Amino acid sequence: MRKTLFTFVLPLLLSGVLLSCGNHQSGNGKGAGDFKFESIVIDTMVNLTNAANTPKAEIHLNILYVPEEEGATLNDSLLRTGILSPDYMALAKHPLNVPEAVDSFVIHYANDYRRDYGRLYNQDREHGSSYQVQYTCNTFIKPGNDQITNYVAEVYYYGGGEHGQQLTIVKHFNPTNGHMVRPSELFVSGYESTLTDMIVERLCKENGVSDLKELKKNNIMMGIDPYVPDNFLVEGKTYTFIYNESEIAPHAKGEIRITFNESELKDILK
Repeated sequence: MRKTLFTFVLPLLLSGVLLSCGNHQSGNGKGAGDFKFESIVIDTMVNLTNAANTPKAEIHLNILYVPEEEGATLNDSLLRTGILSPDYMALAKHPLNVPEAVDSFVIHYANDYRRDYGRLYNQDREHGSSYQVQYTCNTFIKPGNDQITNYVAEVYYYGGGEHGQQLTIVKHFNPTNGHMVRPSELFVSGYESTLTDMIVERLCKENGVSDLKELKKNNIMMGIDPYVPDNFLVEGKTYTFIYNESEIAPHAKGEIRITFNESELKDILK
């Protein structure tokens, strides 16, 4: 897998934006089947104002994509799944080219940062550190099985405050034809109810409680109905379901992962 260090030209209205190409690598193309991935790597700092010692937004991106024509559909599908957030590209009607889309994302992000945080900073210059922002998105390929490859995005966002937010976003594609695989293609109709019960039972066991009511008292699933997360890893004969930080429990509990063997899921797998 080759790596592309991608630079771009920002419009004049974004004076004060410092650009540099990093040399970071996250993951590789192993397990990608017939697809050969390259990566776009961007390390950028955006000055909030043109003044000295101004707060900054740090943007670090490492985005895997397939440069050849046969990867165009896969690239377009991946970009529309929200691996970059805010998802500026979801409503675009034309096919998405990855280098151009990443370029556009950084420009939009920089514009939004200077506009939204700039207004607040102009009224609160004494707390400059509160307007420091960091956004990181590293993507990599994780082998799944013969029918599925995992495309994983690890995202970190800090927008001021006590702590940042770490997210894991997993999408699946067929390593032979690039088709994006949805949960409905893996599980039988109505699987959600059975799988939700299995997840709750596992969470209860791992937290030493007997039922959902006690689990909620432990600040897990408190105030919400249990559900199956969209994020899960397929690795050989195991399926790992991922709840991100603060998704079903307080931030301090971190990311929560629950793994089932294929044999445990035999009644709901197609």
